[in-house]
Amino acid sequence: MITSYTGTAVDLIIPDEINNIKVTSVDANVFDKNCDKNLLGVRFPNAVTTIPSNCFKANQTILFVEGNGITTIEDYGLCSSNVVSLDFPNLETIGRYAFATTWALEGINFPKLKEIKINAFMRSSLRYAYLPELKQVHGYAFQMCWFLKDFYAPKLEALHGIRGSEGHQFQGCSILSSLDLPFVEK
Repeated sequence: MITSYTGTAVDLIIPDEINNIKVTSVDANVFDKNCDKNLLGVRFPNAVTTIPSNCFKANQTILFVEGNGITTIEDYGLCSSNVVSLDFPNLETIGRYAFATTWALEGINFPKLKEIKINAFMRSSLRYAYLPELKQVHGYAFQMCWFLKDFYAPKLEALHGIRGSEGHQFQGCSILSSLDLPFVEK
């Protein structure tokens, strides 16, 4: 496990092993707002499957994060960060507030994503979402995504509410051009 980062890399490629120990995880807050201000990108090794809570929270220099092994982004994982580009081809679950208030992130393409939890993209600058395997979206997931125009999730089955919030997953998405959800129970 990587518990801290004190380097000065601009583009950090985390190796598969450090001192002959396989890298399988990173600790919460490792790349948060207190991280080195030169760091623009992080590439995780395949053995790392989770971006933990608060890992990049409020990091204003991070522009891209990649990881073929990442299947889960926990609560607040990249919340309030400056991330522009993401590459997680095997991502399946996005936690609460994981991308909330990410003003530089314009689009997401997660081909294996199945579940988005409460407020995951709230107040982000997201313009498009390509989510061909998405099955569940929880309360207020895209609330106040004022720029969200294109949302593709043909297999979406459930919009889960919280305390009477059913149907509010897209509240405030005023320019959303179409939202065809053929499998969602009405």
